Amino acid sequence: MKLAGETEANLIIRHQKCINAHFQPALGDFKSGQYIPDLPFSGYYSFEPAAGSLFAGIFVASVDMEIDRLAVNIASPADEGKSLRLGIYACRADLYPGTLILDAGTASASEAGTREIAINQILKRGYYYLAVLLENPCGLNYLKLAQSPLGMYPAMSAVFAGYGCEPGWGELPLEFPSGATASNVMKMVIARVARFVQ
Repeated sequence: MKLAGETEANLIIRHQKCINAHFQPALGDFKSGQYIPDLPFSGYYSFEPAAGSLFAGIFVASVDMEIDRLAVNIASPADEGKSLRLGIYACRADLYPGTLILDAGTASASEAGTREIAINQILKRGYYYLAVLLENPCGLNYLKLAQSPLGMYPAMSAVFAGYGCEPGWGELPLEFPSGATASNVMKMVIARVARFVQ
Protein backbone atom coordinates (compact mmCIF):
# COMPACT_ATOMS: atom_id res chain seq x y z
CA MET A 1 0.00 0.00 0.00
CA LYS A 2 1.38 3.41 -1.01
CA LEU A 3 1.20 6.59 1.03
CA ALA A 4 -0.92 9.47 -0.27
CA GLY A 5 0.83 11.27 -3.13
CA GLU A 6 3.11 8.32 -3.96
CA THR A 7 0.97 6.77 -6.65
CA GLU A 8 2.42 6.84 -10.15
CA ALA A 9 -0.14 9.39 -11.33
CA ASN A 10 0.61 11.77 -8.43
CA LEU A 11 4.37 11.44 -8.92
CA ILE A 12 3.97 12.37 -12.59
CA ILE A 13 1.81 15.38 -11.66
CA ARG A 14 4.38 16.56 -9.10
CA HIS A 15 7.14 16.14 -11.70
CA GLN A 16 5.19 18.19 -14.26
CA LYS A 17 4.66 21.01 -11.75
CA CYS A 18 8.34 21.16 -10.77
CA ILE A 19 9.71 24.35 -12.33
CA ASN A 20 13.09 22.86 -13.26
CA ALA A 21 12.04 19.30 -14.12
CA HIS A 22 12.20 19.98 -17.86
CA PHE A 23 15.01 22.52 -17.92
CA GLN A 24 16.76 22.93 -21.24
CA PRO A 25 19.56 25.45 -21.88
CA ALA A 26 18.18 28.55 -23.59
CA LEU A 27 20.88 28.19 -26.23
CA GLY A 28 20.51 24.51 -27.00
CA ASP A 29 20.68 25.35 -30.70
CA PHE A 30 22.72 28.00 -32.54
CA LYS A 31 22.57 29.80 -35.87
CA SER A 32 25.07 28.35 -38.33
CA GLY A 33 27.75 30.69 -39.63
CA GLN A 34 27.96 32.73 -36.41
CA TYR A 35 30.27 32.94 -33.44
CA ILE A 36 28.32 31.55 -30.52
CA PRO A 37 27.90 32.53 -26.87
CA ASP A 38 27.94 28.99 -25.54
CA LEU A 39 27.62 30.17 -21.91
CA PRO A 40 25.86 33.26 -20.47
CA PHE A 41 28.20 36.22 -19.99
CA SER A 42 27.91 39.70 -18.50
CA GLY A 43 30.20 41.63 -20.82
CA TYR A 44 33.78 41.69 -22.01
CA TYR A 45 36.94 43.01 -20.46
CA SER A 46 40.60 42.94 -21.45
CA PHE A 47 43.66 41.38 -19.84
CA GLU A 48 47.31 41.45 -20.86
CA PRO A 49 49.09 38.16 -20.11
CA ALA A 50 52.85 37.67 -20.12
CA ALA A 51 54.79 36.21 -23.04
CA GLY A 52 54.54 32.42 -23.18
CA SER A 53 51.17 32.36 -21.41
CA LEU A 54 48.66 29.64 -22.31
CA PHE A 55 44.99 30.22 -21.55
CA ALA A 56 42.21 27.66 -21.97
CA GLY A 57 38.59 28.78 -21.64
CA ILE A 58 35.75 26.29 -21.14
CA PHE A 59 33.53 25.74 -24.20
CA VAL A 60 30.18 23.93 -24.19
CA ALA A 61 29.09 22.12 -27.34
CA SER A 62 25.42 21.66 -26.50
CA VAL A 63 24.91 19.57 -29.66
CA ASP A 64 27.21 17.81 -32.14
CA MET A 65 28.62 20.56 -34.35
CA GLU A 66 31.28 21.46 -36.87
CA ILE A 67 33.43 24.49 -35.99
CA ASP A 68 34.98 26.41 -38.90
CA ARG A 69 36.66 29.36 -37.15
CA LEU A 70 38.49 30.15 -33.94
CA ALA A 71 39.00 33.81 -33.09
CA VAL A 72 40.36 36.23 -30.51
CA ASN A 73 39.93 40.00 -30.22
CA ILE A 74 43.11 41.97 -29.56
CA ALA A 75 42.60 45.10 -27.46
CA SER A 76 46.26 46.16 -27.33
CA PRO A 77 48.68 44.65 -29.88
CA ALA A 78 51.91 42.77 -29.28
CA ASP A 79 55.23 43.91 -30.72
CA GLU A 80 55.66 43.99 -34.49
CA GLY A 81 55.95 40.53 -36.05
CA LYS A 82 54.73 38.64 -32.97
CA SER A 83 52.06 35.91 -33.11
CA LEU A 84 49.57 33.96 -31.08
CA ARG A 85 48.52 30.34 -31.47
CA LEU A 86 44.98 28.93 -31.13
CA GLY A 87 43.76 25.40 -30.45
CA ILE A 88 41.25 23.07 -28.82
CA TYR A 89 41.76 20.77 -25.84
CA ALA A 90 39.59 17.90 -24.64
CA CYS A 91 38.00 18.18 -21.21
CA ARG A 92 38.92 15.55 -18.62
CA ALA A 93 36.38 13.92 -16.29
CA ASP A 94 37.49 16.33 -13.52
CA LEU A 95 36.77 19.32 -15.84
CA TYR A 96 40.47 20.14 -16.27
CA PRO A 97 41.89 20.59 -19.81
CA GLY A 98 43.31 17.35 -21.15
CA THR A 99 44.63 16.12 -24.50
CA LEU A 100 45.21 18.46 -27.42
CA ILE A 101 42.54 17.92 -30.08
CA LEU A 102 43.62 20.60 -32.55
CA ASP A 103 46.55 22.98 -32.95
CA ALA A 104 44.92 25.48 -35.31
CA GLY A 105 48.13 27.37 -36.07
CA THR A 106 49.19 30.98 -35.63
CA ALA A 107 47.81 34.44 -36.33
CA SER A 108 49.44 37.84 -36.13
CA ALA A 109 49.15 39.54 -32.72
CA SER A 110 50.74 42.84 -33.78
CA GLU A 111 47.52 44.68 -34.74
CA ALA A 112 44.36 45.41 -32.76
CA GLY A 113 41.09 43.79 -33.78
CA THR A 114 39.72 40.32 -34.42
CA ARG A 115 42.08 37.56 -35.54
CA GLU A 116 40.52 34.43 -37.05
CA ILE A 117 41.94 31.05 -37.97
CA ALA A 118 39.98 28.81 -40.33
CA ILE A 119 39.57 25.21 -39.15
CA ASN A 120 37.37 22.21 -39.86
CA GLN A 121 36.70 20.45 -36.56
CA ILE A 122 33.72 18.36 -35.48
CA LEU A 123 32.94 18.52 -31.76
CA LYS A 124 30.62 15.98 -30.22
CA ARG A 125 28.24 17.22 -27.54
CA GLY A 126 30.21 17.95 -24.37
CA TYR A 127 32.80 20.19 -22.72
CA TYR A 128 36.00 21.40 -24.38
CA TYR A 129 38.63 24.08 -23.90
CA LEU A 130 39.50 26.73 -26.50
CA ALA A 131 43.10 27.83 -26.02
CA VAL A 132 45.41 30.70 -26.91
CA LEU A 133 49.21 30.77 -26.50
CA LEU A 134 51.02 34.15 -26.66
CA GLU A 135 54.46 34.76 -28.12
CA ASN A 136 54.56 38.31 -26.72
CA PRO A 137 52.45 40.24 -24.19
CA CYS A 138 49.27 41.67 -25.71
CA GLY A 139 45.87 42.68 -24.39
CA LEU A 140 43.12 40.20 -25.24
CA ASN A 141 39.42 40.71 -24.69
CA TYR A 142 37.72 38.00 -22.64
CA LEU A 143 34.11 37.19 -21.81
CA LYS A 144 33.19 37.53 -18.14
CA LEU A 145 30.98 34.47 -17.64
CA ALA A 146 27.77 34.68 -15.65
CA GLN A 147 27.54 30.89 -15.36
CA SER A 148 30.16 28.14 -15.46
CA PRO A 149 30.40 24.42 -14.66
CA LEU A 150 33.80 25.18 -13.08
CA GLY A 151 32.29 26.90 -10.04
CA MET A 152 32.84 30.33 -8.56
CA TYR A 153 35.16 32.28 -6.29
CA PRO A 154 34.38 31.89 -2.57
CA ALA A 155 34.03 35.68 -2.42
CA MET A 156 31.15 35.34 -4.95
CA SER A 157 32.83 37.96 -7.16
CA ALA A 158 33.05 35.93 -10.38
CA VAL A 159 32.84 32.45 -11.84
CA PHE A 160 35.81 30.46 -13.13
CA ALA A 161 36.17 30.45 -16.92
CA GLY A 162 39.17 28.18 -17.39
CA TYR A 163 42.85 27.69 -16.64
CA GLY A 164 46.10 29.49 -17.36
CA CYS A 165 49.82 28.68 -17.15
CA GLU A 166 53.14 29.75 -18.73
CA PRO A 167 54.72 26.89 -20.70
CA GLY A 168 56.58 29.27 -23.03
CA TRP A 169 56.13 30.02 -26.71
CA GLY A 170 56.04 27.23 -29.28
CA GLU A 171 53.61 24.53 -30.31
CA LEU A 172 50.68 23.77 -28.05
CA PRO A 173 51.52 21.06 -25.48
CA LEU A 174 50.05 17.66 -26.36
CA GLU A 175 48.69 17.47 -22.81
CA PHE A 176 47.61 20.62 -21.03
CA PRO A 177 50.18 21.33 -18.31
CA SER A 178 49.23 20.23 -14.80
CA GLY A 179 48.91 22.71 -11.95
CA ALA A 180 47.43 25.56 -14.01
CA THR A 181 45.62 28.37 -12.21
CA ALA A 182 41.83 28.66 -12.43
CA SER A 183 40.56 32.17 -13.12
CA ASN A 184 37.67 34.18 -14.53
CA VAL A 185 39.76 35.77 -17.33
CA MET A 186 40.29 32.66 -19.46
CA LYS A 187 37.42 32.86 -21.98
CA MET A 188 39.50 34.60 -24.68
CA VAL A 189 38.83 32.36 -27.69
CA ILE A 190 35.45 32.07 -29.42
CA ALA A 191 34.23 29.55 -32.00
CA ARG A 192 32.06 29.81 -35.11
CA VAL A 193 29.56 27.09 -35.95
CA ALA A 194 29.60 25.92 -39.57
CA ARG A 195 26.81 23.37 -39.22
CA PHE A 196 25.16 20.93 -36.89
CA VAL A 197 26.08 17.29 -37.29
CA GLN A 198 23.13 14.90 -37.60
